[in-house]
Amino acid sequence: MIKNNTLWSVFFSSGAISYSIGVPSDDKEQVIGFVPFEPEAIKKGYIKRPKEIQQILKSIKTEHHLSGDKVRIVLTGENLLFKKIAIEKSILKIKDMRDYIESQLGTSIHFPFDSPTFDYYVIDEDEEFYNVLVSISDSNLIEDYVDMFESIGTYKIEFDNSYMATYRLFYYYQKHGEKIIPAQEDYFIPQSTGEMFVSIYHNSLTIAIFDQMIPVFTMLEVLEDSDFSDMVAQYIERIANYYQYNIHKGTHKINHIEIFDYNSCQQPSQTKQGLNKKLTDFNTSFFDFSLIKSYKDSLCHKGNFMVLAASLKE
Repeated sequence: MIKNNTLWSVFFSSGAISYSIGVPSDDKEQVIGFVPFEPEAIKKGYIKRPKEIQQILKSIKTEHHLSGDKVRIVLTGENLLFKKIAIEKSILKIKDMRDYIESQLGTSIHFPFDSPTFDYYVIDEDEEFYNVLVSISDSNLIEDYVDMFESIGTYKIEFDNSYMATYRLFYYYQKHGEKIIPAQEDYFIPQSTGEMFVSIYHNSLTIAIFDQMIPVFTMLEVLEDSDFSDMVAQYIERIANYYQYNIHKGTHKINHIEIFDYNSCQQPSQTKQGLNKKLTDFNTSFFDFSLIKSYKDSLCHKGNFMVLAASLKE
């Protein structure tokens, strides 16, 4: 049976495409799939062998009878960057905000993309300034994704990002157990300050800190194999210190650290044991994947949880 107007969420990793169909519900188990592909077909988010990826995506649509569908693509941390800037209100008498930000790309705002595209969000303001969060990615990468999905007949295309997806995953499950709160926008999620989210997948480490649902710090590092938990702990301690004294000048500190261990999920691991011993000065916990109704050990892949989190936004 053809399913019209169905959302499917997609995450591209270096060796597989993760996807979910529809949204979670109490009535039936959500479809979550994982399709591996040959190495180098996608590298650091960039599509290198489009015909191979196109065939996989077309097969997913055919298998699940999708028509008139909408896709939500989750960008990885290395393909989306954030910067908080202050804009003088007097400047905006001459230019509007988008034109001003665009004029600053490559001058006062630097990002490692030759052809950047951006969006922005006004965090707050005072008498003289707007405080603005700018998110930016490579327009070539975005256009390649759009072209890919349009080539298989999917024209309703949205983008999410792994930082917000992680935040959403925590609040929908860890804070509310199995109860899923439907929401059209992320602002329905409770807001607090000093929330650090640490994601571990293979030997990569991603850290994001949120104040009032705004990512005030993000980083992605590939770590050496030796004493992995010790290196992760050092990064966490260093960044917690940076947040407290550089970002907030000593007025705020990290309130909670949530660790997503995508290498072991619910299984015991040396990394978990090591971090539990080393992070005793912080309020730290490991995300409980068993709270997800459809969880099973075979789902233990970061991409699978990113597409689940993307579908929670619907």
